[in-house]
Amino acid sequence: MIGGFYTQDEVRAVVAYAAARNITIVPEIEMPGHAQAAIAAYPWLGSVPNSPAQVSSDWGMFPSLYNPDGRTFRFLEDVLTETMALFPGAYIHVGGDEAVKDQWKANPAIQAKMHALGLANEDALQSWFIGRIGEFLKAHGRRLIGWDEILQGGVPPDATITSWRGIDGAITAAKAGHDTVLSPAPVLYLDNRQVEGAGEPSGRGAIVSLTNVYDFDPAPASLSDAERAHIIGVQANVWTEHIREQDNVAYAAFPRAAALAELGWSPAATHDRAGFLARMPAELERYRALNLPHGTHLDGAPPPPKSPSARDSHELTLCSNAIALSIEGPAPLAAKRPVYLHDIMNPCWIWPRADLTGVTQLSLAAGQLPFNFQIGSDIARVAKRPAATPDGEFEVHLDSCDGVKIATLAMPHPAPDAGLVSVQGTLAPQTGTHDLCLMFTTPGLEPYWALHTVELVH
Repeated sequence: MIGGFYTQDEVRAVVAYAAARNITIVPEIEMPGHAQAAIAAYPWLGSVPNSPAQVSSDWGMFPSLYNPDGRTFRFLEDVLTETMALFPGAYIHVGGDEAVKDQWKANPAIQAKMHALGLANEDALQSWFIGRIGEFLKAHGRRLIGWDEILQGGVPPDATITSWRGIDGAITAAKAGHDTVLSPAPVLYLDNRQVEGAGEPSGRGAIVSLTNVYDFDPAPASLSDAERAHIIGVQANVWTEHIREQDNVAYAAFPRAAALAELGWSPAATHDRAGFLARMPAELERYRALNLPHGTHLDGAPPPPKSPSARDSHELTLCSNAIALSIEGPAPLAAKRPVYLHDIMNPCWIWPRADLTGVTQLSLAAGQLPFNFQIGSDIARVAKRPAATPDGEFEVHLDSCDGVKIATLAMPHPAPDAGLVSVQGTLAPQTGTHDLCLMFTTPGLEPYWALHTVELVH
């Protein structure tokens, strides 16, 4: 929803619809980070003067944190009071993840507050912040749940942990006597692709197949039986920053949601991948009868390339996987947009074992992406390859990314609302099979090119 809101009656209708199907909705009110929207609306909630008055449309982690003063807590308690009136379930999720502490470190008043409270560092301040909210929820008969970062600096004794940065948070929580929900990335992040190859919708770049989800072990061997009893469930996520269409959200969820359901609701003794896969064709028939978009690659095997001499970016190998996305381009506005497999830290791809015998030319299609990624200090690690022309070049290196350069194609300046631009150029003659390293140069973070397809021409 962009620029809209739910009325209280609409929320009550959704809650009632879920309850009739034995589903309890757990609301999440993020704190102390992921607070940019609230701070833009009420700047006095922020931890720095002159906080941004507009909510950024960038993707990533923002530095905006709530100011941990009395006025902020009164605001959050008002929000939580309204939330509890609408959502009758036991749990209220308070987030607690990805809280970049730079603003707290730079604010003298907040540092003085930390000193007065006897807190050693900003992680301890977050613990104090979450603890105060936990006490408020407890006084109203509710239970606090938060992402695994709330373990940093200590956590309220009755808090429940959602472990997303792998399962380490869940293990730490269970050993300390906390209930925990397993939601580890990447295996339970269903916005990751289901299969290699062209034609998949946009999302995150990693591959999480149906069998990857089914084979996830929700009972870590490092826990005792008593500690495993604190694992109260599993949770899969479909984050939609890079999934623009509703049908693609369903495609991402199904049929992997079926694997999650069997994982969470069936006894471990009945867990049988072969039996599960044998039952899946009937499940896919149900999806088709419901007109429910869904993935169809039950074995996770990619389709073969359509041509031995052409590759989609999804049929290439990324040179690195720092922040890999299968990302939909911003243009054209009035037509289907191309989807690129791309590491935003390093626009570079490998074509393994390309047969170059008789190849004299190279043809490619590429598009530009805005560099609208909030990645903090990691921006200094974005690969920089100086360009000789205003819009950069496409380079081909033989056998490795440090190998001999066998082609350089100058990139044109794209027309407004251009999706893909096509570029052709010559390739220094070669024979035999070689790995090709394909990369873009750029004069800065923009123009920021993404490869769509590349073809070897005889």
